[in-house]
Amino acid sequence: MTRGLLKSSKKKELLYLKFIKNPTLSNKNKFTVYRNKFKAIRVKAERNYYAAEFCKYNGDLKQTWRLIKSLVKTGSQGSTIESLVIEGTRTDNPEAMANKFNDYFVNIAKSLADKIPNSPNSFTTYLKPPFPQSFGLNLTSPEEILNLSHSIHPSHSKGVDDIDPLIASKHLASIAQPLADIINCSFTYGIFPQALKTAKIVPIFKRGARDDFTNYRPISVLPYFSKFFEKIMYDRLYNFIEKKTISFSNLNMDSKPATPPLCPY
Repeated sequence: MTRGLLKSSKKKELLYLKFIKNPTLSNKNKFTVYRNKFKAIRVKAERNYYAAEFCKYNGDLKQTWRLIKSLVKTGSQGSTIESLVIEGTRTDNPEAMANKFNDYFVNIAKSLADKIPNSPNSFTTYLKPPFPQSFGLNLTSPEEILNLSHSIHPSHSKGVDDIDPLIASKHLASIAQPLADIINCSFTYGIFPQALKTAKIVPIFKRGARDDFTNYRPISVLPYFSKFFEKIMYDRLYNFIEKKTISFSNLNMDSKPATPPLCPY
C-alpha cells in the first residue's frame, strides 16, 4: 500500500459517505467512477508488487511458496478439527481422533515403502571404503548460540516443552552459558537428551473433506532448544565436508552396476 493508494482510498471513502448522506444520481456516478478507477490502479499496483517479489526470490523455493500461499489464501477456516469419520462412523471424541491420526501417520510410511520393489543389488555396491579421516566435534560457546539464534525462525509454535520460541529467543542471552554447557556435555559423552527427542505431531489439512483423516499431513514441532543442537551439529558436519571436499560424486562407485536399481537405498 503506497502513500498515493492510501490517499486515494480515503478519497473513495469520502465519496461513498457523501453518496450515503445525499444519495443523488450525481453523487452516485462520482463515487462509482472513482471507485472503478481506484480498483484498476490498485490491482495493477498489486500485480507489479508480486512480480517484483517473485523476481527478488528467484531461486529461493521456500520464499516463492510463501508468496504463492499468500496469493491463493482464501481465509482461515480454523485449525480445530471438529470431527472425523472413522470406519464409517462420525466421532468428535478427541482421544479417538488422536488415536486414529497416530495410527495413520505411523503406518503410512511403511505402506508406501512396501510398494517399492526390492533392489537387485546390495547397498554395499554403492559404497566406497570408509573415509580415512575422522570427524571431530568442536565445543560450542554462548556467543555461537546467540549468533545461531538469528537463523532460527521465530514463531509461537510450542513443542511438548511448552516453550514459546518467540518469547524464549528474547531472553536467550541469560541462558546461553548453561545451554552451551549442556550441548558440550552432549557432544563429549555422545548422549542426546531424551526429552529433546520427543516431537509434537500436528495434523495439517491439505484438501478435500475435512472429516477424512487421509486428507491431513503431519508436521513435527520439536522442542525449542533441540534446534540449537541440530544447527551446531549441522555447522560442524558442513565445515568438515567442505574442508575435505567430499561430494556425492566421490562417494559413489566408479563403475555402475549393469542393472540400475529402482531404489538404491
